[in-house]
Amino acid sequence: MSLQGQQGEDIRATLALSQAEVRNGTTRTLNLPGGRRITLPIAAGTRDGQVIRLPGQGESSLYGGPAGDLILTIAVAREQYNNRLYPVNPMDDPDRPTEFVTPVPPPRSTSSPNYGATTDYTPPQQPMYVSQPQAQYADTSDHIGGRQPVQPPLQALPPEPSERRRRLSKGVILMIVVLALLLIGGSGLILYATVYVPGKQHADATATVQTQLTGTAVAQVTGTAQANATSTAQAIATSTAQANATATAIAGATATATVLQNLYTTATSGNPALKDPLTGNDANNWDENLAQGGGGCAFSGGAYHATMPQKGIYFVCFSQAVTYTNFALQVQLKIVSGDDGGIVFRGDSTNYKFYRFYINQKGSYCIDLAQDMNHVKLFFCNTSSVINTGLNQTNLLTVIAQGSNIYLYINKQYVASLSDKTYSSGKIGVFVGDETNATDVTFNNAQLWILS
Repeated sequence: MSLQGQQGEDIRATLALSQAEVRNGTTRTLNLPGGRRITLPIAAGTRDGQVIRLPGQGESSLYGGPAGDLILTIAVAREQYNNRLYPVNPMDDPDRPTEFVTPVPPPRSTSSPNYGATTDYTPPQQPMYVSQPQAQYADTSDHIGGRQPVQPPLQALPPEPSERRRRLSKGVILMIVVLALLLIGGSGLILYATVYVPGKQHADATATVQTQLTGTAVAQVTGTAQANATSTAQAIATSTAQANATATAIAGATATATVLQNLYTTATSGNPALKDPLTGNDANNWDENLAQGGGGCAFSGGAYHATMPQKGIYFVCFSQAVTYTNFALQVQLKIVSGDDGGIVFRGDSTNYKFYRFYINQKGSYCIDLAQDMNHVKLFFCNTSSVINTGLNQTNLLTVIAQGSNIYLYINKQYVASLSDKTYSSGKIGVFVGDETNATDVTFNNAQLWILS
């Protein structure tokens, strides 16, 4: 069967940084979908608004196609300038761990396996297996940066027009003088002309102004209410759209997880072509040898032991009986002491070429490729909560290799996948690695199912 799929979706997100971080540089740890974590050093002198693309760190393809990219937009918080306070993002604290929050993605296909960024490295010393020199483990990192946003200027309100002073016309003054002369004989007329008429005009004018002011106030209140209602409606619409998009993304991720678990169930069903308890050597012809300087592989106490007492050295032992192409390989291991243990596949024991999938007792896993005695190509290392941490804990490692597609499972749970065409077939084996402590790993119950 063919499991070749299409490219995974990109992940877009905003990474908030403080002014201190962009001036001095720092390091942020990002939590990615599927339990992945990556640590990114932040370079000094970064700029706001810069878009950073990290190839292969986005959503993975359902059937092992190329992974999407992780696209980060840098956002730099604003701070006090010229006695004016600007908004400050709560994530500006450089001591606060960065939680990578994925923004609401567009609807996507059901493809989802994770790919890691691929990094090449050359160990300062040679790898050690089947009596070869030692290798050190690699570390990889990326740098990102940003710029300062601009604060819009404040606008002053226009001054209100001043009220004109009322002045009596010359005609009115003349009328008052004439009426004063008739005061004795026409007091009623004088009262009407000098008091009632001007008073009524003033009252009418005041009522007109009050009416106009009332109308203006009502219009302003109505406009403000309409603006607030529009803003509220927009906020509700935005919140609803985000909720719908989030629900769509969760549904897609759930469907993808179901497909990946079904892949494991299908690949490991039926009768295995290889079923070896690893309590003693048999027709599978497992290596039993010693490494130069100590360590090696041997059957002891009802298990296949791989040991390495030399710091910074790893050792690989193969089953020399059969070469496999497309398969599901599953082996149970226990780290009795020390650091790393795992399995190798599609190996060439003569030319020192193979894929290597291993865990350590602290809860991390890695997948890499040995190119020769002096070069190892690291695909990625991540942590996973499905690993049983600590010494003397049993973990079940499974690899499904179908063409260029490689799927990784720990304790029957999917953790990652990648696509690589370097090696298409080879032998299977076990791995032990001493990073800083002498290591002893036991292996049992090796099983292999052949895939078409």
